[in-house]
Amino acid sequence: MENNKAIINCSIRISRNIAKMPFVHKQSDEARSETVQRVASALPEGEFELIIVNDKNKLRIRSLIEHGLCSSNMTMLKGGAVLLAKNERVCISVNDVDHIRILARCGGSGIAEAYAEVTEIDSLLEKKLTFSFDPQLGYLSPNPSCIGTGMTASFVLHLAGISIAKQTDAFLLNAAKLGCLVRPVYSDSNGPIGQFYSLSNQHTLGMTENEIIGRMSDIAAKVSEQEMQLRSAAYESKTDAITDLAMRSLGVCKYAYKLSMKEMLQHISNILLGESLGILTIDNELAKRIITECSPCTIALCAENIDSADAENKHRAEKLKSLLQAI
Repeated sequence: MENNKAIINCSIRISRNIAKMPFVHKQSDEARSETVQRVASALPEGEFELIIVNDKNKLRIRSLIEHGLCSSNMTMLKGGAVLLAKNERVCISVNDVDHIRILARCGGSGIAEAYAEVTEIDSLLEKKLTFSFDPQLGYLSPNPSCIGTGMTASFVLHLAGISIAKQTDAFLLNAAKLGCLVRPVYSDSNGPIGQFYSLSNQHTLGMTENEIIGRMSDIAAKVSEQEMQLRSAAYESKTDAITDLAMRSLGVCKYAYKLSMKEMLQHISNILLGESLGILTIDNELAKRIITECSPCTIALCAENIDSADAENKHRAEKLKSLLQAI
């Protein structure tokens, strides 16, 4: 087993605000529109798709949220927009909490790549825009946690082993002590779904960008190592139960006629667990990709006649069969 198999993906986000312009929450409609145009004009022509937040594009924005490329705030913001790069790994949110939020998302070991993509865009924008900056505090933001470098390094972790060992509460407590923010990626009123958690730094003030990346990478690696050890221990003591769990979930995903998002997340969690333990032979990256490709808004965006939860669940099952047909 590889220790990094517990890491689903990683991302770098930096927050910037344009100097001599009011923060977003104090801007007029005209000022927000001006901000969008200034940011779009500062980027290379044809490299980014401008998507204005409105009723027409709401489904598209929600799909980007499902892909982890922008925050859930974007669907509710007046005068907001996103600029999506051609590679669809980089997304610039305009008029979220900050004037500009640049986010790049990569695979589990791609934090350096994400950082390079974000800093390249930051440099491009800074050639034409002046950002609010204080020599003592760093980059300024209406959000105190973004003052400083304005950088957030995040890792999405699959913590099935920690969940099986009933150590989730201890993990959350230890992460908080280390200054990390941990949130379930998917949840409902009953709690987390599928044991997927986002781990990120809480503050940026007083640390350099490289220090933030190094610290968060080290923490994510240690959590991932602990997770894989707990998976191995659970498998040794509950071999038949975990084998049945993983194989049963693969069978459901391959042959179900209808499947809700909640059901799918739990089954994919079990499949990823089984793959990491050698129970299942399945492309690990495919299993991760299924989550976003079969999410509600992404399905509605790509398919016709998704006018009910029942229709969505049927299409999700069909999509899963298509993706898993070679297995």
